[in-house]
Amino acid sequence: TFRINPISEMRTVHFARLAMYGSDKLIFASIFDGDWRQYVQDFSVRIPFQMDKVWGHCVGWPAKGAADTDALLAYLESCRVPTDVFYSAYMDVTAKDILASYALGRALWSFTKEPPADAESFRARFNAFIGANQRLLP
Repeated sequence: TFRINPISEMRTVHFARLAMYGSDKLIFASIFDGDWRQYVQDFSVRIPFQMDKVWGHCVGWPAKGAADTDALLAYLESCRVPTDVFYSAYMDVTAKDILASYALGRALWSFTKEPPADAESFRARFNAFIGANQRLLP
């Protein structure tokens, strides 16, 4: 299936943008967690169909498409332009941590909407809240 923004499902990507430069150049810029090979492999495994739809007509695109991880890696490496400067609002935090923090904040907001009847019921609700959201804690 083709999704509107399949990159948003890749939990290692902080930012990604496609843009046309002139009439014949496609620019893709992104900030991601982890190493380059794993990043490219995520695209190759998770969204090869979508990549082929976007980049499939670019000069030098792998003959077998994005599903061929090694060919994709070689192609992207040949087009890659390293940068010395980039911006990230959360330099030492992974994209997964940011999403977990957001989810924990929403859960906490919901938890605080119901005032406790007494100390015992609060303790029970709080313990249930911690148990349900433990995976979101650092």
